[in-house]
Amino acid sequence: EKTAVFSPSLVVGYHGEAEQTALRYAKAEVETVAGLLGGVGRVDGVVDKGWLRETAVAAPILHFACHGWFNASDPLASYLEIGSGTTLSAREVLQTWRIQAKLVTLSACQSGVSRVLRGDEPMGLIRAFLYAGARAVLVAHWPVEDLPTFLLMRRFYELGAVERQNLASHLRDAQLWLQQVTVGELRNWIGDFGEDGEDQQDLEKRPFAHPRHWAAFTLFGW
Repeated sequence: EKTAVFSPSLVVGYHGEAEQTALRYAKAEVETVAGLLGGVGRVDGVVDKGWLRETAVAAPILHFACHGWFNASDPLASYLEIGSGTTLSAREVLQTWRIQAKLVTLSACQSGVSRVLRGDEPMGLIRAFLYAGARAVLVAHWPVEDLPTFLLMRRFYELGAVERQNLASHLRDAQLWLQQVTVGELRNWIGDFGEDGEDQQDLEKRPFAHPRHWAAFTLFGW
């Protein structure tokens, strides 16, 4: 059952320009999250940034499933690759966006990296969305593989949509689930998981137990 607090959401995804670094599960993530939240999903297309900015104003949840890049020399130039030939920088969000989102999720590589400037304020995508009005921002601090990211996000929103409790608790529970879930359980959950991989034939194996798969994600704000 969908809840009013998570609807209407805005979910944007892009697999990326380069084939070797393409996010294979970006489309599945957008469709799954949009379905769970009862929101609007846009994936793998040309995104009009004016439309995006206006649509984001009233959206309680904003979710981006795409590549993110941190610029160490100019943190506000850090950006999300939201569509073909289209980027959204921290500077744009900071200067032109005004939102009321309870949560902004940046399901992207390097989205959580920031630089401390004078006054000890970390500048980057996190601070930009918080300054724009978001109550909480969920980010990744280092590159995480596409599949475990998709699984974690799906579980996170399933917990949030049902329980309607603290987002930090949902994130912790989703991380613990990903750490402990077995190949057999994943096959029951998403069908053909791991059938093509020789290392995934042990149904009791926990393929995402290592912290690199789940520990990157942190919630700021709230």
